[in-house]
Amino acid sequence: MINHTKNIKKQKKPFLKRLGFFSVIFVLIFFLFLFLKAGNTFSLVTDDKFWDKKENENYNEKNRIDILLLGIRGDDNENYGGTLADAIMLISIKTDKNKIALISLPRDLYAKIPKHAGLREKINYAYAFGENKGIGGINLSKQVVENITGVNIDYAVVVNFQAFEDLINAVGGVDIYLQEEFVETSQWGWEFRLPAGKNTLDGETALYYVRSRFSTDDFDRARRQQEVILALKEKLTSAGVLTNPVKLNNIFNAIGDNVKTNIDFKTGLKLLKYAKYMNEKDLIRKVLDTSKDGLLQAGIVDGMYVLYPKAGLDNFSEIKKEIRGIFD
Repeated sequence: MINHTKNIKKQKKPFLKRLGFFSVIFVLIFFLFLFLKAGNTFSLVTDDKFWDKKENENYNEKNRIDILLLGIRGDDNENYGGTLADAIMLISIKTDKNKIALISLPRDLYAKIPKHAGLREKINYAYAFGENKGIGGINLSKQVVENITGVNIDYAVVVNFQAFEDLINAVGGVDIYLQEEFVETSQWGWEFRLPAGKNTLDGETALYYVRSRFSTDDFDRARRQQEVILALKEKLTSAGVLTNPVKLNNIFNAIGDNVKTNIDFKTGLKLLKYAKYMNEKDLIRKVLDTSKDGLLQAGIVDGMYVLYPKAGLDNFSEIKKEIRGIFD
C-alpha cells in the first residue's frame, strides 16, 4: 500500500525551504535598498559649502561634539518669515563620559550678526539673513551661536516644519505625558487643547503643541520642544521602527525632502551610537531664560522686545561659562 501522506510531506519540505530562502533574500534585498537609500538621502541633504571651520580661540574641546539644531517654518516670503529660526538648540555630546546635554536658546536673544555691519538682531534672524545674502544661513547661525555659547559647533541640522510633521507621522506618532491639561486659547484662532495624562500626537498636533506660546511663553515652548524631540528620538530608535522597512522608507523620504546638514552618512552612523544616552533619565536639559537663577533679562531696545544677558548687552561670559562647563 502506497503511503500518500508521506509523499505529500516530502513535497512540502522542499517547497517550504525554497519559500524560506526566497523570503530571506527578499528581506536582505529590501534592507540593502534601505541602506543605499539612507546613503543617498544623506547625499541629498548634506551641504558644507558655507561651513566655516574656524574655531573659537582659547577653548579645548577634547572629547566633546556640539551639534546645532535649527527648526524653521520653510515657507519663504518677502519678510523672511519662512527662514526665521523658530527653534534653536545645541546638542552637546561628552564622548568620554557618554553624556548628552540639550540646550535651548530663545529666538529673541539679542546679539550681533556677522556680515551685518556690526548690527544686532534677534538670533532667529541669522539663518534668514545668511540665506538671503547667499552666504549660508547654517554658517551664519553657527557663528552667532558660537559667539554666545563659547563652544565650537561641529555639525548643524536644519529641519523645516514639514519634515518635523512627516517624521512624526512616519513613526506612528509620539507619546507625551502631561501633568496637567495644556490649553492654547488665542494663538490659532481656535482652542487647542491636550488633556492631562498620556497623549499620542500625530505630526500636525505635535506641531501645534511645540509652536503654541501665547498662553505660556517662549521658555515653556522651548521645554515642550525638547520634550517632543526626546519622544521622537525614542520612536526613531525603537525596534518597532528600526525593523519596519515601510516606516524606515517614509523616514528617509521625510528627511530627504526637508532637511539640510553638514553631517554625511559615515559621520551619521558614528553619531548614532550616542542616541541611547539621549533619554529622560540621563539627559541634561537646559533652557536659557529670565528666571531668578537664569542668565537672561528682558528689555526693549529700539522699540523691540528682546532678551540679553543679565551681565549686560553683548556680555555672554556667564552663558559661555555655564555651557562650556555643563558636564562638570
